[in-house]
Amino acid sequence: MMAHASGKTGPFFKMGFMGTLSGLIISPVRWFSEAFPRTTSKEAGGMLLLSSLFYAAAGALPLSGTGALVRAAILMVNALGMTVLCAAIAWLVGAIGNGSRIRFSSIWRVFAIGTIPTLLIAWVPSSFFFTEPWKWVLVALGMIYGLGMGKGRTVWVLMITASLTAVLFLAILRLMVASPTPPAF
Repeated sequence: MMAHASGKTGPFFKMGFMGTLSGLIISPVRWFSEAFPRTTSKEAGGMLLLSSLFYAAAGALPLSGTGALVRAAILMVNALGMTVLCAAIAWLVGAIGNGSRIRFSSIWRVFAIGTIPTLLIAWVPSSFFFTEPWKWVLVALGMIYGLGMGKGRTVWVLMITASLTAVLFLAILRLMVASPTPPAF
């Protein structure tokens, strides 16, 4: 494995996107145990951005013209925004629940990396039923093997996070349906 020409030596530059992706698919426990501690937030964000771009482009392919651009932009914001939102909720739940000393950047890295492989499939209709549980399993493995959280605490934090995220979106959906002028999308 070669280091990046810039002299950087993190896993993103040693293994590249494909190496990280294959590591997460073949042996996520090993990847989170060995490569995750050396992965920076910037590297995780770069890989998430690359997956999000693919997800947005692939999801917009059936459309043409401005519709494709609007859909791609929405998908891109959704992919990045949901990752940040879930990481923030998980961090808050962990901090409130038992005064967690885990930094937000660590939780962010776990959510970003756990989302990477799922976005490459998520654009396929009805894949949600496969990709969403897969993402949460990868995030759980990241919290356990990458951050060293206990299994019980990880399950508790992720159950609360998923529940709060669902409640938040149901509330937003209710507000949108109840508004006098429905959104135009």
